[in-house]
Amino acid sequence: MHELYSPNTHDTSASADYSNKDYATIGIEVVLETLFDDSRHHLTEKTLRPIACGRPFMLAATPRSLNYLRQYGFKTFDGLIDETYDTILDPRQRLKTIVQEIKRISCLDKDQKRLLWAKLYSIAEYNKRLFFSNEWHDSIVKEFQDNFNLAINQLTVSGKYQDQVDLIASNDPDMIRWRNTYRSGMPTDQDRELLTCWIQEKNSPRA
Repeated sequence: MHELYSPNTHDTSASADYSNKDYATIGIEVVLETLFDDSRHHLTEKTLRPIACGRPFMLAATPRSLNYLRQYGFKTFDGLIDETYDTILDPRQRLKTIVQEIKRISCLDKDQKRLLWAKLYSIAEYNKRLFFSNEWHDSIVKEFQDNFNLAINQLTVSGKYQDQVDLIASNDPDMIRWRNTYRSGMPTDQDRELLTCWIQEKNSPRA
């Protein structure tokens, strides 16, 4: 392979980089998401980038990803762009439908494109305002908090991960204390705070 391609010297954040010059010249972005041939919803910075930059987009992702995005309050472009591709389960057919729609739009004449662009960019501007709003920021923070609390509850109440917790705690005095606390009854807020600090400590970079 080294005979054909130069070694990759980019760091792990390179996939999140983009050129604002590219965004100054595009009409519609076709987002190639991380997951396509899959059933999970997994939207990343790739989808949020055109939203933050105020650009229309088509989403090459897993089925019903556009619907998933709309649940966060964003608008998509159905009626202007054929978004039936989002409902197609077969990945080959979904990709084929996306390509067909790209070709259809590219064949429009200048006047048709000008009218289409005006409508698309009106929606894109709405999405951009929502992305940078306090309302959306607060909703994302709340979603994270809810998911984190759910994970803590699974650890502390259901006992589903008790074996894993016991294994991790076996050589850690703080976790031994926390484990003994939740075994004796419902953890307090202080116990949950201890676990949160423990998780942050264990995941922080080592000096």
